[in-house]
Amino acid sequence: MKTSPTRISKTKHTLTSVYTARHDITAILIFAMVLPLGSTSCSDKDEPAPPVKGESFIAFTNPETREAVTTQSIREFEVWAFADPYNKKIMSGIDVRRTGLNSWSYSPVTQWPDGEVDFYAVSPVGMNVDINLPYSHSLQFPAGDGTTDLLVSVKMNARQSDGHIRLNFCHTLARVTTEISTPLTDTEVRVKRISVVDVGTDGRYNIPLSTTVKDDPSDEVTAAWEIWNMSGSRFNLFFDESSHLTVSSEPYWPEGKAEFFLPVRFNPLGTDGGYVNGSAIEVAYQLYDKATGTQLWPKGTTHPFMLAKDLPGWGAVYFSLLDKTPDGRWYAGREYHYKISINGEATPPGARSIDENFVTVTTSTY
Repeated sequence: MKTSPTRISKTKHTLTSVYTARHDITAILIFAMVLPLGSTSCSDKDEPAPPVKGESFIAFTNPETREAVTTQSIREFEVWAFADPYNKKIMSGIDVRRTGLNSWSYSPVTQWPDGEVDFYAVSPVGMNVDINLPYSHSLQFPAGDGTTDLLVSVKMNARQSDGHIRLNFCHTLARVTTEISTPLTDTEVRVKRISVVDVGTDGRYNIPLSTTVKDDPSDEVTAAWEIWNMSGSRFNLFFDESSHLTVSSEPYWPEGKAEFFLPVRFNPLGTDGGYVNGSAIEVAYQLYDKATGTQLWPKGTTHPFMLAKDLPGWGAVYFSLLDKTPDGRWYAGREYHYKISINGEATPPGARSIDENFVTVTTSTY
């Protein structure tokens, strides 16, 4: 069993949403191809060497570090390129891999044409990308288990005379983290699972036909998404299959589970057909009397809506994402940190609820 240290005094359930704005583009790479082309070569310093005739290389310049994919942690990406005239495809899903601190290689190497070149890059590799026509590009993205951070970069109208070509990667997903605690001192709070439910599972991102730049508005990146499915989804932010987490007054931060999500507009929380539905954070938990060891909740009189249907013996509380998140949605390139406090028994949506809480919003980089 996991434990989360110390205690605090009592009160009602609260959920605090800490929202972290992120509309700049953090992964910045430098791409250079020179004529004639030969072997890959690069400096070990942070700044790449200038183009050298007879060499072809790809190198990163290292901006601020962040906790998700960075120029330090990115290992590979795929590149497509179209050249004038007639939008001839000169690179098609080329896998570019890191070979050192500041060195990259790909094969086959490609010569610079005489005209302008449009570059399209995606990380990680292996995405379902449809880049065949110069005027329409997209990628289909299944959210999977929520652990993939999807980045896209576009560089239009590049020429060999430009020297190093910067590809600015933008984050196309929202990042979600959480922490959980309790003020209860006489009651043991056991948590089995923390999930987000009824959020997007699949979508298509329409890659822009303009150069991605630092400080691209996140609402424009968000608007490039078409979300296909919202209902019936569940992503686990925390799940202890063999035991449980014992929550204390010291916040516990789950790690290693779902973190990156499609930037969706949320559905309202409600009930239908004996189930709770709508976009929500769901916490499956139990309450025990510390002195006697008696289970206090859920119990025989607990409303069926407050039972975790797939976890016999566990109750559930639902926090509405629509109500608790600024603008009622997630935006691409922004981080949302939810602080959850378990303060007692859950009640059904629509009744007086432990979900009577407050939301605070702060901004920083992600």
